[in-house]
Amino acid sequence: MFMQHWSPLLLPLTQNLGVIALAALAFGAFGQSRLQLSRLTRGIVVGLIFAGSALISMAIPVEIAPNIAFDGRAVLVLLSAPFGGPVATLVVGATTVTSRLLQGGPIAIPTALSLVVVSLMSMGWWALRRKTGIRMIDLFVAGAVVGVPAMVLIAAMHGLIHDGLLLRQFGPLLVLSGIVATVVLGGLLTVERRRLTAERALTSERRRFQAIADNVPGAILQIRLDPDGDIAVLYAGAGIRNLTGGLSPELIRSDPRRLDEMALRDGQRLLPAIKAAIRGETPPGFGLPLPGRDGVTRWVLLYATTPRPSADGRLIADVLAIDGTGLHRIEEDLRTARASAERANAAKSMFLANMSHELRTPMTGVLGMLDLLAGTDLDGRQRRWMTAMRRSAEGLMTLLNDILDLSKVEAGRLVLHEEPVAIGRLLDDVVGLFEGRASQKGINLSIRRGPGVPETVLADPMRLRQVLMNLVGNAIKFTENGFVEIRVDGKGEGDHPSFLSIAVADTGIGIAADALDAIFQPFVQAADRSGATTAPSDSAPTPGTGLGLAISRRLTAAMGGELTVDSLPGVGSVFTITLPCRAGSGDAATRKAGSRPPSRPKDSETAGTLVAVPAFKGRRLLIAEDNPVNRELLTEALRRMGFDVAVAEDGVAAVEMSAKAAFDTIVMDMQMPRMDGVTATRRIRARPGRDGKVPILALSADAMPENRSRYLDAGIDAFVAKPVNWGELRDTLTGLLDDGRPPSGPVTESEPSGGADRTAPVLDPVRRDEIEKALGTERTRALYGMFAESAVNTHEQIAAAATAGDADAWRSALHALKGLAANYGYHRLAAACASLEVGAPDTTAASRLEAEVTAARETVAAG
Repeated sequence: MFMQHWSPLLLPLTQNLGVIALAALAFGAFGQSRLQLSRLTRGIVVGLIFAGSALISMAIPVEIAPNIAFDGRAVLVLLSAPFGGPVATLVVGATTVTSRLLQGGPIAIPTALSLVVVSLMSMGWWALRRKTGIRMIDLFVAGAVVGVPAMVLIAAMHGLIHDGLLLRQFGPLLVLSGIVATVVLGGLLTVERRRLTAERALTSERRRFQAIADNVPGAILQIRLDPDGDIAVLYAGAGIRNLTGGLSPELIRSDPRRLDEMALRDGQRLLPAIKAAIRGETPPGFGLPLPGRDGVTRWVLLYATTPRPSADGRLIADVLAIDGTGLHRIEEDLRTARASAERANAAKSMFLANMSHELRTPMTGVLGMLDLLAGTDLDGRQRRWMTAMRRSAEGLMTLLNDILDLSKVEAGRLVLHEEPVAIGRLLDDVVGLFEGRASQKGINLSIRRGPGVPETVLADPMRLRQVLMNLVGNAIKFTENGFVEIRVDGKGEGDHPSFLSIAVADTGIGIAADALDAIFQPFVQAADRSGATTAPSDSAPTPGTGLGLAISRRLTAAMGGELTVDSLPGVGSVFTITLPCRAGSGDAATRKAGSRPPSRPKDSETAGTLVAVPAFKGRRLLIAEDNPVNRELLTEALRRMGFDVAVAEDGVAAVEMSAKAAFDTIVMDMQMPRMDGVTATRRIRARPGRDGKVPILALSADAMPENRSRYLDAGIDAFVAKPVNWGELRDTLTGLLDDGRPPSGPVTESEPSGGADRTAPVLDPVRRDEIEKALGTERTRALYGMFAESAVNTHEQIAAAATAGDADAWRSALHALKGLAANYGYHRLAAACASLEVGAPDTTAASRLEAEVTAARETVAAG
């Protein structure tokens, strides 16, 4: 029965479904047209597409009874608003209603009314799902009810129920066909709209990417690297045209070799360089020059991203190319500026060396002649004048040393030498130097030592003393009444403190808060920043150079510490040195490799008070010095020591005179006209036999340590800096000449004695008495016990270095023992170490040195 009623309807039903499918295709074609239309125009077009399809569907109705038929127009009207908006519904609704009324017939009016109802249903559906979108369940429900308005209105208005027979027979068909048509058309439209939405999004993203790629300061390239090594350019941004001076992206994609024809650096072309970067054979970022078609060479910076492998084994990577011409130019300018700065720094170093020589050389003459003058008969007034001149000369020398120290620190050439330092002794020495000045001003100068401060620590005694002397000197200088106190404390937990704090507190003029950092800048003086409002007076502090605090802070930082200040104007200041606290031992430690001038022993002798040394009697000495004042000074001082002195005015004369006559030693100035000391030394060392081995002592005002190695390489045996410390000169000559040879004359075979003057006492009793007066008997005995133990340990290092042939360890250990022995008054042991320090490791000499160490230990045990 079912097929009997429905089979004639299958063909028109299929035709109506085809019309509905054509409507979906037309909707998709319109979406792909990419026409820029307004929402109203778009709604009208969609409405016309649906209206046309509805009219075609009405032309092939599905007749279920005479004068009663249905078609797909209701489905098209129902889906017009959800997919085209209310405007589309108005267009298709008006078209279908008008067309049905024009067709006429007994059910024209109820059919037209049903289309109006379906139009209202479509608009309501659109309003309900406007934000959430159409769901599949919506299509099934809409398909089930789309035919209800027509059936209800036609039946109600014309009574075409026929006892329900018509509805019973064709009602299911109407509902089923509505569901199928709605689901088919709605599904096709949904898929098509989603496809169009995705395509629009993709197009938008493509445009956005294209805009970014075309507007980067350069170009983006996408490179494909095949397994066989072939390379292809899949994409080239528009910016490549600017980088290449005119090559289009299309041309580069079609023929990548055009890039290789332009770029060549160190024999490597652009594409092979990119290939190596993609494979990880070279860094991903690199730069090279790219001569453009426009005649301009640009420096191009390229960065290759990590490649992405494809299924066929190819590698795809993105390469960012940027015009780095400006950056490259800046980099080149920086290189040029750096090279210029390095040349300027080298010139500055040379200038400082020359300035050191030019100033120190006349200062040697000034100070030396004043020393000689002090040894003559002077009345009271003359002696006061001489003392004033001496102080002025020493002040000038201090200024010179400050400038050179600051330059060495800033250039990173400062060499620090750590050794065991007795903190109490060092502070006592500093206080002793300033006690007289403090007493004259009525200032109480004292030391306060906190608990837990070790007896000795590892430090550079010379530099630490220099910093303390500057701080104490400033404190006394800017304090008119009250006190200056040195406070030393240990900081940190445990038996041994981690840090050593040395504070210098005063009740002076103080420093304004806004000037606390400025006072550590070169050439800034505390007096200028004190903020004091008192009127100047005759007792106002004498202005200094403004270098002391700058040097002190830099020296403290070089020692691994910090120099800080707290101050209030009119109340006083506290400068605090904080240093790492490491317990002192017998092993000297050097913080930075490098040669160091021989340590200057404390010696009260001046050129005017020098006396003859037995070991020098009968020795012939040649002085090579171009400055006439210094020649006279050296001649007088060395003759007083006992030498038979000959004088050469420059290096040429020194070479000639040393070739004609034998000398026991030569004192050679390093900078002289016609031939300098280095060249003269090399000429003498080139001679065969004993004449080429004569001990040569360098006498130079050159304070730059990097030049010392040049002197040693030339064959210099020892070095003494100008202005001359006469005690140091005497001790150095003792070390050079105490080799067992008789005065100049026939050469006799004799075993070297290791450099010690056997006629001198093992221990200088004056030095021992000074230490005992400063520290007390018990502390002195303890310190000398530590010295004996340290001397034995250091000698073991010397012996081990001699056995191993380690020249660096040999010199380092000898240098440590030399300084240690000199500090405690064992000048004979210090001289022996000095003579061995300039030579090569020697096990025999180390054995002889043991006798001196043993003799020193015996004095400790006896005392």
